[in-house]
Order: sequence, then structure tokens, then C-alpha cells
Amino acid sequence: MEQERRLKPVTTSATLKLTRARRCHHRQESAFAARPKPRTLSRIIPLLLAVTTVFLSGCDFVTGKISLSDPRLAPMLQAIAASDRTALGFAPIPTNAAVHLDRHSSARYDAMLIIYRPAPYARDYSNIELRKTATGYQWIREYETHYGPKTFTQRGHTAHESICIAYDTDGCSGLAPGEMAIIINGPSFEPLENRHDLTLEEVRPILKKWSQKP
Repeated sequence: MEQERRLKPVTTSATLKLTRARRCHHRQESAFAARPKPRTLSRIIPLLLAVTTVFLSGCDFVTGKISLSDPRLAPMLQAIAASDRTALGFAPIPTNAAVHLDRHSSARYDAMLIIYRPAPYARDYSNIELRKTATGYQWIREYETHYGPKTFTQRGHTAHESICIAYDTDGCSGLAPGEMAIIINGPSFEPLENRHDLTLEEVRPILKKWSQKP
């Protein structure tokens, strides 16, 4: 009888929770151990683009395009408003922005908003990830991507130079938790590739210049 108690199988639900916890813990350890190098950070941009493309091409599996006034977004927008994103330097969310909502829970988030800004900044967008709580949602990470007018060839495709402003509260994305990351992508940024401490103040002049050339 004692041996049978020891060999009692773990439920599928408990196994899934343990797997998710280990996965996030492993990513947190990696993020605390060392901040990603600039070349590693620059690879995140193509990854974000790929994820966004797959996400949008599979709109049958997500909510799809909705209005900011949609009641389903209310608790998420409350969490975003209660976060430190404005103080960190993220751009305000336009009231006429196009929004896509993904509410498939994962080890990384429980809801994700992809927010596309209207013209003349139509190329720019934000990925905002949230975690479900007992009272609503919590803002946990955000990537704000801006595209410049210059293009270059990347992996056989034409791409625009870009700057991504990123912040992760728990490190599950691989970024250092609690630190702003500036991710640059494009040949014009080669002199800065060895910099891993770029600040928002340093890239603001570039973003301002881009905004004048939609």
C-alpha cells in the first residue's frame, strides 16, 4: 500500500502547470545571467515580424480586428492604463488604432494585443502581453516597433530598417527583466551594433526624423 501511494500518477493538469513553471523559470535564469548581446537582440525583430504574420494569417483562431471600444478590451485597457508604460516612454495608444486580440493562454501570456497605428505611422505597431489575475489583467511586457523609410535585404527579403522599444517585467521573453531594451535592425545602425546600453533618448531623434517621412 505504501508503494502504491508513492507511485500515484501526477494529473495532466499538474504536469502542464509544472512544465510551464519550469519553462518560465529557465527563461528568467537566462535573462538574469546575462543581458542579450546586440546581435542577439537584433534577431528579435524578424522573429516578432514572423509571429505577427502568422498571428494575422490565422485570424480564424483569434478574435481578429476589433475596436478599442469593444467591451472585451475594457479590463485589458485598464491594466495597460495602470502600468508604467507611459513613464517608461511607450507611445500613447491612439483611439482610432486597429487592434487584434489573442486570448489563447500560454506559459508566456493570457492575452496579447497587437495595436496598429493609423497614418502617417501605419507601419508602426505594438505587441502588448498581459497576464490574467483574480481581478482582471496585469501588463507584463510590450514591444513597440517603428519602421524607417530605408530598406535593405535581409534573409533574401526586402525589409525596412527598424527600432523596437521593449520592456519585460518577468524575463520570460529572454530580455532582462525590469530593463528597457532598444533593439535596432538595419545597416544604418552598424556603428551602434556593439552597444548594449542604448537609451530611448538616443533613438528619439531618429524616430522623430522617421515620423516626418511616412
